[in-house]
This record gives sequence, C-alpha cells and structure tokens, in this order.
Amino acid sequence: MCGVYAIRHVASGRVYIGSSVQMYARWGQHVQNLTRGRHHSRYLQHAWAKYGHDAFEFVVLETCLPEERIAREQAYIDQMRAAEPAHGFNISRTAGLVTLSEDGKRRISAANKGRQVSAEHRAAVGEAARNRVWALESRAKISANVKAARARKSWGTGPHSAEWNERIGAGQRGKRLTEECKRKISEANKGKTKGVPKSAEHRAKIAAASAQHRHTDETKAKMRETKRALFASSAGADVRARMSDAKRAFYQTPEGMAVRERLREAAIMQSHSRRTDGELFH
Repeated sequence: MCGVYAIRHVASGRVYIGSSVQMYARWGQHVQNLTRGRHHSRYLQHAWAKYGHDAFEFVVLETCLPEERIAREQAYIDQMRAAEPAHGFNISRTAGLVTLSEDGKRRISAANKGRQVSAEHRAAVGEAARNRVWALESRAKISANVKAARARKSWGTGPHSAEWNERIGAGQRGKRLTEECKRKISEANKGKTKGVPKSAEHRAKIAAASAQHRHTDETKAKMRETKRALFASSAGADVRARMSDAKRAFYQTPEGMAVRERLREAAIMQSHSRRTDGELFH
C-alpha cells in the first residue's frame, strides 16, 4: 500500500512523518532500527528509548499514487510541523531527504568497520542486482539525472573543466601507495574477473575493432610529448628503472625466453630478406 504515514507519540502528539510504496513494511523497518538504536532520527530514537514501543502508534494518513507520495509527504510535514522539535521527530524539513547527524555517521562507521561479507552473500547480492527490474519511474529519474550531469559536463562523455582537472590533479600529485597497500590490492584482485565475463566471440570482435583503430597524427604527437615530459622528470627516471627491471625479470621466465627467441628469429628473417633484396638490385 502506497501512501503517507505517521509514527505518533500518543501522550504528547509529536509525530514522525514518512511515505513509502509499502507503508507497513516500512513501519517494520522503523521498529527494527529503533529497537536496535540505529534510527536516523535522533529525536525519535531518544523518545523511543525513553518511553518504549507501547507509547507510539502507527497511523496511515493517506494513500496515494507512487508519483504523488513525496509531494503529499511534504504537505503533511508542513501542516503538522513535524520538523519542529516541539511538534515532531523529523530531522529534515524536506520530504525524501534524510540528513544524518555527526553522531549517527560515527555510529554507522563504527558498526561497519572490520565487517566481513561472505562470498555467498556477495554472490546473492550480485544475482539480485542482475535480476532487478527497475520501475518506469525509477528509470526515468536515472535517465534525467544522467542527462543533467552530462549537460553540466561534470562526468561521462562531456569534458571536465580546466578548474575541475586542476583540482583532481592537485589531489593526486605526490600520492604514493605503501607496499602494504599495494600488496592488499594485489591480493584482492587475484583471480577476479573485471566486469561480465566475455565470450570468445565477444573477445574476437573487440580484438578486431582494436586492430582497425588508428590514432590521429595529433593524438600521436600528444602521446610523444607526454612521454618525453614524463621521462625528462625525476619520476620518469624511476619509471624507466622499474620498466627495465620488469623487462629483465620477464625475460628470465619461460614465457619471456620464448618471446626473446621469436624476436631473434624475426630479426634473422628480416636481415636475410634485406640481403636478398640487395642482391636482386645488383
């Protein structure tokens, strides 16, 4: 049942106003969070802890269509002055907007620190997300938000502004991952497939498209300048040293040895071809 509801303290008449497409299920969530001391409204949480469950009642104020519920919730918040501590428990004057207190943020952070999620739980969450069917209203909202963000050129296909690029660059300059951090990232990514697994046919199509791709002369010039600037810097010297070490280490492996042998054979064939061409012209 979709509509607007109130959680009312019987003795004082103070109310918490909310709305949901499933009001009674939402009431159950409120009770669960209040019982555990984790409700986002500190005013309602304090009153619940002081007076107990029996001091409150759940009241359906109005049923409405899903697309109308936020507007109707806002009307009741204003009418019943639910965002004023003397009259209600809402912490936000705007319907649909939850503002967490610093204490609430701290408690949520503390509760989630060190929390381990099992592989079965992650698999179940992933499966549920893949099979989720978005309502037309939700899809329309997501589409509108994406279009608005692209129109602002803040992300996606639009270019970033010079100021935005400078802020990102300033935040990243000088950052160095510790060896411990690198090790943790490596361990977390081992055996992990990025994105949806691709079929052999899909991979072949990607390879064919990449083989046909050619950079423009302007792009090539930019890439050369960027590479020169990097190698001319102090960081570039470190990059060259690490690339050299990695190359030497690779050529010591069986795969590296096979690559080196193929390169040697290709060089011999090329040299032989040049000699043959030279003899033909004499």
